[in-house]
Amino acid sequence: MNLEKASDEEKEPFQGQAEIKKYVIRSAIGAIVFVIAFIIWNIEFQLNRQNWGAIGDTLSFVIPKGA
Repeated sequence: MNLEKASDEEKEPFQGQAEIKKYVIRSAIGAIVFVIAFIIWNIEFQLNRQNWGAIGDTLSFVIPKGA
C-alpha cells in the first residue's frame, strides 16, 4: 500500500464527525481540569495535612514495611 498517496487523499467527513469532535474536545478539557484540580489538591494536602489534625490522619494512610 502506498502510504504517501493514502495520507494525501482528502477524506470526506462522515455523518456524526462534528459531534465526535465536540465530545473529544470536551473530554480533553475535562481531563485537563481534573489534572489541575488533582495537582492543587495534592499540594494543599501535603502542605496542610498536619494542621488538619484527625481529618488529615484519616485522609492519609501508611503502608507499614515488613510483615
